[in-house]
Amino acid sequence: MMVYGSARATHSDEIQTTPLSSTACIAYKFSILEAGGKGHMKTLRSQSRGQWNLSIKTPAGTVQIKSCELDLGHAHFQDSQHLFQTFSNPKSLPLLTESNINPKSVVGVRRSLTLHEAIIRNGDQIRAIGRPTANQPLPALEKAIVTDKSPFRFILESSVACIVGAFFVWIALGIIAFAFR
Repeated sequence: MMVYGSARATHSDEIQTTPLSSTACIAYKFSILEAGGKGHMKTLRSQSRGQWNLSIKTPAGTVQIKSCELDLGHAHFQDSQHLFQTFSNPKSLPLLTESNINPKSVVGVRRSLTLHEAIIRNGDQIRAIGRPTANQPLPALEKAIVTDKSPFRFILESSVACIVGAFFVWIALGIIAFAFR
């Protein structure tokens, strides 16, 4: 089941604070990324908080999100360092130290690191896809994926994943057919 609407805190007195920008929000995802070869980013650490306190106000009523994974596309705050630039936020280096991540490489030069925060605040437009649950005081979704991405982007990413999967199945079937000739 997919629901779309405005984000609300299920328990308004339990608000999260992001580790880097100290922004109050309902839920957030914080990641430490390292630039790899060919423009790929490798996730060194990722943490999400507040997913249990999330509800979606829809035109039909409020839907509570019981357990979810955050798939947030819009960066709220980002801080980077690379060979010629240091972090601009004074909290960045202590967060790396707390995560046991050395900001310098083996040869002593700065690593290309990015600290990335994405948040959900009251009133943000979000959508969730999950399994509806019964016997709850509010309608609820379990094992949901919550995203702030547009429907077009969400459908495009899902379609590309399906096409790539079908391509690999087609290749595998071709190899098996060739092997048993």
